[in-house]
Amino acid sequence: MPDGSQQVPVIAVASGKGGVGKTTVAVNLALALTAQGRRTGLIDADLYGPDVPRMMGLRRRAETSSVTLFARPGAPDSRLQAVSQHGVQLASAAFLLGENQALAVQGGLAQLMVRRLLLDSDWHDLDYLVMDLPPGTADIQQYVFALSGRPMCVLVVVTPQVIAHQDARRLIAHLRQRGAAGKRGLSTSPGWRT
Repeated sequence: MPDGSQQVPVIAVASGKGGVGKTTVAVNLALALTAQGRRTGLIDADLYGPDVPRMMGLRRRAETSSVTLFARPGAPDSRLQAVSQHGVQLASAAFLLGENQALAVQGGLAQLMVRRLLLDSDWHDLDYLVMDLPPGTADIQQYVFALSGRPMCVLVVVTPQVIAHQDARRLIAHLRQRGAAGKRGLSTSPGWRT
C-alpha cells in the first residue's frame, strides 16, 4: 500500500456462522461505495471459501503449486496486483489458486496470507477497504480485529434463524471484549436486538 494508506478505513464484514450472506453483503457494499464515487478495495479474507472473485465475475482455472507468504521488499513479484472489476480493486487468495484448489493452511499461516493481501497488494488511492472475513472468531478474525492505527467498523451479518442470532451474539460479545481491552468502545445499531 502507498504511504498514508494505513489510515484508510476498514469495513470488516463478519458473521457468527457461515451461510448467512456475508460475502454477498461485502460485495454489494463495495459496489455501492464505488457507485457513490468512493475508491473502494475489497479483500477476500475468507481464505477457505474465497468466493468474492466468482461473485464479481472472475475465475482462475490454472492451478498453482506454491503460494508466497513473504517476499523481500523490492524483489520481483514482491507486490500482489489488485485486480479491478466493476471499479472495485480486489485482492483474494482465489487469485493465487486454481478455482478447484483448497488453501489448507493453519492459523499462523492464514494470518500471514491475510497480512499479505492487505499490506502487499498494490492498492491505488483508496477511500475504503472492505474485508470479507470468514465466519466466527478464529485466527484470521483475530488478526484483523487487532489491526491498529486505522479506523475500523465491523458489520455483522445475521439471518433470522435462532442459531444465527446466537452465534452473532457470541461474535459481538467477543468484539466488545476486544474493544474494552483496546480501550475502544463498540456500539450496535439502534435496531439490533439480542
